[in-house]
Order: sequence, then structure tokens, then C-alpha cells
Amino acid sequence: MFNNMFTRYKRINKEFEKLNANIISSNIKHKINYQNHIVDIEYDDNYPFKPPLKIYINNKLLDYNYNLNNDVQNILEEYFNIHCFCCNSLMCPNNWKPGNTIADILEENKKNILLIENIKKFLLIIKLNKIKLPTDLYPLLLNYM
Repeated sequence: MFNNMFTRYKRINKEFEKLNANIISSNIKHKINYQNHIVDIEYDDNYPFKPPLKIYINNKLLDYNYNLNNDVQNILEEYFNIHCFCCNSLMCPNNWKPGNTIADILEENKKNILLIENIKKFLLIIKLNKIKLPTDLYPLLLNYM
């Protein structure tokens, strides 16, 4: 048990070193300052074999609920085959591998937010310009953004 806990903390500290993150506090929860964000991470005894229990970014739970409107959700489903960010995320136990890190989760979240922002911009451009584009061009334009 003690050896297992020591190995887990050693792994966590190595991850934070690679992130260039400052550890603010630690126990089964870690609070780090990462890229101007305060990130709280809760682990259980199975980490790194299971994902962290919870991650908070600036006191907001990372729950992959990005409050999407129907237009954004439809584009995600139709052109990116994303029906649920939770089910596609690294935080889902079915997708987690021991080689995954906290950095991978934070990077995934950043990419999700960027994708959503680009889709919203794309929809706004189409709406403001009253453009009728063939829908088969949507993925090309969105990938370009």
C-alpha cells in the first residue's frame, strides 16, 4: 500500500515538472498554477491506472458540458462525429490509459474549446453574410479555421 502511494506521488510530481506547473498544495488533491489557470485535481488510489476523479479549472468543474446550442451540436455530430464530449474524453474510464497525463486532459479541453469557438464563428459568418454554402464544404472550412 505505502509503495503504491509513493509510486503514485512520484508519477504525479513528474507530470507537474513536465507541465512547468507550480504545485500550490498536495495530498489526494493537487492544486497547481498552470498557464495562468488554477487547476485542482482529485485522485484516488487507482491513479494512473484510472483517470483523475475530478479536475477544476479556475474553480469550474471540467465536466465537458460546454453549453452548446443546437446548431453547434448538430455540426459536431454531423461533421466531427462527436455526440458527447464526455464519452470521447480522456476522463472517461473507457478511454483512459496509464500513459495519459494531466497535460493530455488539459490539452484536450483546450482543443475542444477552440473547436467550439471556431464552429460558433463559422455559424456567425454564414448568418451575417447570409451565405448559402453546400454543406459538404463545412468540414473543409472548419478544419481550415
